[in-house]
Amino acid sequence: MKEAFQLELAFHSYHQSAIRGLDIAVQKPLFVSSGDDHTVRLWNYETNSIEQMKVFPEPIYAISIHPTGHQLVAAFASKVCLMNILIDGFSTIKEFPIHAAHQIQYR
Repeated sequence: MKEAFQLELAFHSYHQSAIRGLDIAVQKPLFVSSGDDHTVRLWNYETNSIEQMKVFPEPIYAISIHPTGHQLVAAFASKVCLMNILIDGFSTIKEFPIHAAHQIQYR
C-alpha cells in the first residue's frame, strides 16, 4: 500500500490577510488590490487570473490604478509611491514623503 502525500501550494493567488485597497482600470480588464500581507496584486478579470504580485517590506494602506492600467500609486506608512506597471513587475518612478495616507485616487 502506497503512502498518501499532501500537495501544498507554494504560491497563493489570494491575499493572506485583510485587503486595504482595491481599484479598477477602466480602459483595460485589470484591477489592483493591496493588503496587510504587504502585497500588491494585479488581476485580470477577463481571464480570472492574477497577472502580477509583489511583496513589499511594509503594509500598503491604499492603492489606485491609472484608468489606462499603465501606472499605479501605493500608499505606505512612510511614503506614497508612483509606479509603472511593466510586463514583468512594478517599477517605482517617484516616491513622495507623505506618511500614512489612507486614501488615494487618480482623477
